[in-house]
Amino acid sequence: MKKALTKAEFDAQEAVLRAEIVKAIEVQAAESYIPAAPENTDVFDVPAVDSKTVAKLSPMIEEKVGHKLKPSWIKKGGYASAQAAAQHVIDMLREHHYQVDQSKVVPFIQKKAA
Repeated sequence: MKKALTKAEFDAQEAVLRAEIVKAIEVQAAESYIPAAPENTDVFDVPAVDSKTVAKLSPMIEEKVGHKLKPSWIKKGGYASAQAAAQHVIDMLREHHYQVDQSKVVPFIQKKAA
């Protein structure tokens, strides 16, 4: 396993990582092409990016940032687009591994009162 990126390294590489996630999703989607459903039907009411496609990214994510993509982080029901899936993965990594220093964050209510 790769040594985990620091927060600063993650921040610096976030845009590149997002683009790589989008590209990987698009490649997987092309490989498992499902024809579009006829208009006005819900026969093939599937998301643009399903959760299994995102789960398959775990090895790539771990290679890039040094943290596995946990199944519980993946949105059940899928995503509307590759960009939405990539953003969610980035958000989950940030929430679980690359949080801001919470000791320096002033809660919104305190800011409003000040």
